Order: sequence, then structure tokens, then C-alpha cells
Amino acid sequence: TTLAQLAHSWSAQFRANVARTPADRRDVDWAAVVADVEAGIDADWAFVNNCYTFCDAGLYFRNFPSWHMMPMWVIGMADQSGAYQTWLATPTIDKQPFIMVTPDTRFPQGATEEEQLANEGEYFYVNEGWYRAWSRPQRGTWRWSYYDRSTYVEEAFAFEGAVPLLSVREMRALEAEAAYYANDFGAVATFVNDTRTLHGLQPTDAAGNNVDCVPKLPDGTCGDLWEMFKWEKRLETQFLGPLRIGWWMDGRGWGDLMEGTMLQLPTPYPEMELLKRTAESFGGVGGLSAAPVGTYGY
Repeated sequence: TTLAQLAHSWSAQFRANVARTPADRRDVDWAAVVADVEAGIDADWAFVNNCYTFCDAGLYFRNFPSWHMMPMWVIGMADQSGAYQTWLATPTIDKQPFIMVTPDTRFPQGATEEEQLANEGEYFYVNEGWYRAWSRPQRGTWRWSYYDRSTYVEEAFAFEGAVPLLSVREMRALEAEAAYYANDFGAVATFVNDTRTLHGLQPTDAAGNNVDCVPKLPDGTCGDLWEMFKWEKRLETQFLGPLRIGWWMDGRGWGDLMEGTMLQLPTPYPEMELLKRTAESFGGVGGLSAAPVGTYGY
């Protein structure tokens, strides 16, 4: 029974995520996705992170703090102070970390670094000491941030514990996305409110009312229902799923990726050798299978 449920849930996940553009994403067979979701898992499915089965999560969180330091391009939309818009308007080579002020309690609360160090968020905390890891400025100070994700850190430090590869929340998000394309906006609002209201934010409705202005988009406007849906899915499923790259898979299908981001992974090199093909290179501005300027203007 469990194997059959997993097969359905993976089928739903893969069917949606194979899309590389917004047009492809809309053309997904969403009725089939929903049918697979309904026949799929009814509880999160996880591997045991004991380093005999899979070390990825432990290494990701434990040994390389800068790997889960969150650049501000997307999470900056939580900010209500205007610092995010100022940061975006700053040339990329000159971008520096900034403190966000937000009612979203998944993030640290307060208006200063000191206040936020003392008031850790439900999902994110202000890094300090070794965990700040603001290193290698030649690679870009734009990637530096005050914010690290805290979810699953304890399990990773102990190299044990359950880290979901398939989550019920992701399955519900696929259903909500199908509802959005079918113009069932009430169902989308219900999905959004299931978590939004748990984290200090006011509920939305089918019209996309956004009292708290989270997310606040790069142009300074408050995100509509679609943007609130994406916000909740991103924050609630981050670092879960295959390769921890759900944001990338969703981002390419939603048209949100930064210009030049690759839209597909290369073929594994051993297979290329067997096929006697030369190496592939994807991404880069103007390159092969590369994202155009995305939804948010970068």
C-alpha cells in the first residue's frame, strides 16, 4: 500500500515539475496530477538521516553554514521596511546584507540585528559567529545574508532524524495549483490560509486580499493570490524533495528564475560517454536552455 502511494505522489511531483516554462506548466495534465495526489501519501515520507542511508541533509546543514544562508532575492519579499527595494536597486556588485522587518513570524522579529538575534523566527534565525560565514566577496556580496534556515538543523547536527522527501504539504500545493489554473480561487485561498495564519499573517480570500503585504514584490506592490500561494509553498517545502531543489523546479515552471539560470540539468557524463556525445553546458545569459528575465525583473 505504501509503495503504491509513493508511486502516485512521485508521479504527481514529476508530472508537474517536468515543465520548464510557464506555458509548459499550464499545459500539465492537472487532472492527472490531482488524481495521483488523491491516491498518494497521507503522511510525510522521510529517509532516516543516519549517514548510512543518506548524508546529504547532514552535510548541507551541519558542515557548510553558508549553503543554507538565504540570499535576499526571494525571501526579501517578507520585508516591509523598504530595505528590500533599496537592495534591489543597488548594483549587484555593491549589494550588502540588510535586516528585514516583517510580520511573518517564520522570520526573526524586531527592527534591529540585536532584537532579531533575541527573537528567532519559527523557520529562520539571524546567523552569528562562525555561522555568519560571509566569505569570498569575489564571488559576490549579494549572496550574503543575515538569515539561515533552522528547520531540520537539529536532526542534521546529530546525523539522525527524519527529513521528508515527500510531504503532504507539497501534495496539497499541487492540488491548489491545479485549482488556480481552473479558476477555483477559493480553494487556493484555503490552501494559503492553512499556513499563512499560523505565522502572524492575516488570511486572504478568493480576491487575493493581502492586508500584511507579504509577500511585498520587488516593485513595492503587495502580492496577489498567486504570489501568496507561491510564498506559502516556497517556505513550507524548502529543502525538501529530490536534490532539495523544489524552488528551482517550481521557479522554472512559474517563470521566476533569475536571467541565465539553467532550465534543465545536464545529462550524466557516463551516459554521455556511452552515447559518444560531447559535454553539455546549460544556462548563462543568452545560453542554451537558459531562463529569460523572470517575473521579478532580475
